[in-house]
Amino acid sequence: MNLKIFFILALGGIMGTIFRYGFIFYSVKIWGTHFPWGTLGINVIGSFLMGCFVALFNKFIDLPLELKLFLTTGLLGSFTTFSGFSFDFMNLWQQGMIYQSFFYILLSVFLSLGAVFLGYSIGRL
Repeated sequence: MNLKIFFILALGGIMGTIFRYGFIFYSVKIWGTHFPWGTLGINVIGSFLMGCFVALFNKFIDLPLELKLFLTTGLLGSFTTFSGFSFDFMNLWQQGMIYQSFFYILLSVFLSLGAVFLGYSIGRL
């Protein structure tokens, strides 16, 4: 890996992490901590944006590799969070919120998959 790509990925990672922290911070302020709305929102938004980006990359194939890596691996890779999703599920489960924990899995999977398809469809326009 060349140094330029390394720094581009790092910059995207820093930005995605800051966006994720801000999103979760304000989600907790708005909706509280009874359900992990912040992590759910992050993963759905990230999936939607990934779909948009992939469609745009297919449409404009001459975009620089560095831009593609910055947006997908760097920015979205650090913005979305499967480990956060897993932790939130475990946390709901350990609190005895069994139905909510499975509802969270269903929402996360189906909304994220729907969002990536929607983003891809919009990006192809």
